[in-house]
Amino acid sequence: MIWFDQNKLEQRLLKGELSDHHAFIYLLAQLALICVLLQLPFEESSLWYVWLLISLVVTVAGVSWSFRINQKGGDRDYLRRFIALSFVAIMRCLLLVFFISILDPVYTWIKSSIDLWSFWAAFQEKLMNVLRGFILIFYFIYLIPSFKRLNAAEVNFAQSKWISQEKQELKNN
Repeated sequence: MIWFDQNKLEQRLLKGELSDHHAFIYLLAQLALICVLLQLPFEESSLWYVWLLISLVVTVAGVSWSFRINQKGGDRDYLRRFIALSFVAIMRCLLLVFFISILDPVYTWIKSSIDLWSFWAAFQEKLMNVLRGFILIFYFIYLIPSFKRLNAAEVNFAQSKWISQEKQELKNN
């Protein structure tokens, strides 16, 4: 894996020396680095390293799982599928974050309007933080089934194509 020499990487790409497996490693490393960048403690938080560990584990596990599923289903077009399917999964996560973001000020307004028990208020705040923290898990919950459906559809398509060819051969004979 080339870390800094972009010219060398470009040359390897031009020569066709990078396989899908190499591209998968680059994708995995890139997403892990994004997790690190997003979880660095820019503000004082006592549990930033826990969220970093969770996001790294979820990212590595989710991307690896999608890669293995793709390999079992014909091992084709992994990066194209990942990028396209990720877009839709991210859009769904954005809707979830938008919904949570709407709930947060509503909750704050209700909390300020009505005198709630302090335990319930603390629970609600922690719940909102946990929901925000687990968006990455929701992303993979949206993404992984798409790979499985693509594999199943390819198997069904290949079987129907084979059956059609068999019928055609029987007609010709």
